[in-house]
Amino acid sequence: MGGREFARALVVAGVMMLAACSGTDAPAVQDADPVVVEPSPPTVTLLASATQGLVGEPIRLDWTSSHADHCDAAGAWSGSRPLAGTEQLSIDAAGPAVYELTCTSSEGTATASATVTGLLAPTLTLVSSASSAVLGSEVMLSWNAEDATECEASGSEDWQGSRPVTGEQAVRISQADQRYALRCTGDGGAVSRDVAVAGVPMPMLSFTAVPSQNEVPATLQLSWAATASDACLASGDWSGEQPVAGSVQFDLTEPRAYRFALRCTGQLPALQVEETVDFVLADPLDAARALFEQRQRLREAAGLGES
Repeated sequence: MGGREFARALVVAGVMMLAACSGTDAPAVQDADPVVVEPSPPTVTLLASATQGLVGEPIRLDWTSSHADHCDAAGAWSGSRPLAGTEQLSIDAAGPAVYELTCTSSEGTATASATVTGLLAPTLTLVSSASSAVLGSEVMLSWNAEDATECEASGSEDWQGSRPVTGEQAVRISQADQRYALRCTGDGGAVSRDVAVAGVPMPMLSFTAVPSQNEVPATLQLSWAATASDACLASGDWSGEQPVAGSVQFDLTEPRAYRFALRCTGQLPALQVEETVDFVLADPLDAARALFEQRQRLREAAGLGES
């Protein structure tokens, strides 16, 4: 007799004894159904540390599985993976990247996925057509932003507020140290640039000549003063470098026309101002001769002849 039959016989015997004691008929005993445990299919979970990030930044993947024999990665990653683990990867490109993990056993397959969107950090260039300019004049600002959606300008009355992501604009220089800033933002963050333009005043020059008399011999006093200038240069009847302010005296003994010129250069080489002084020094003999000739003509006109 097998073990199962022996157990059944014991159960029947026990029931019959209970029935005999109670005076009732023993119930019929039926065979019990065996308990069957069904094997479970595999499960897997996969989580990313962030749903988006900048290209080049790290991202962490965590996963667990149950009732699986092995797991394989696909999509943005590949290769065999352990049944549970953590892995740090780098975001390689802009746009969505789908990481998949499939775990299998003899009872089936389970797949989980995580999507991470790569973002590009915005870039920006901002340049001025000149690094310095005369106060009150204009320079051209040019800019270009990549991977940005909007820009904001600041720095002067005509450089304020929203700007497109690319463009150019003329701005007026109103102070000695003029700065223009631009900040652009996008899905990947923000970027700022600024450019400085030196405002330079226009040079001015006062240049005068004061003679002692209009006939030889005479002295001539030259006086000058230049503003917003670095150097002055004389030409004509005088020459050489001169200070930006000063005076000098000349002794003139030759009767003729004189010209004194002075050119002063501003803080920029292209900024120059020039003034000239013209002076005619007469010969006293020429004046006496002219006066004699005038009188002679008058006498002849009166019919008096020579005296």
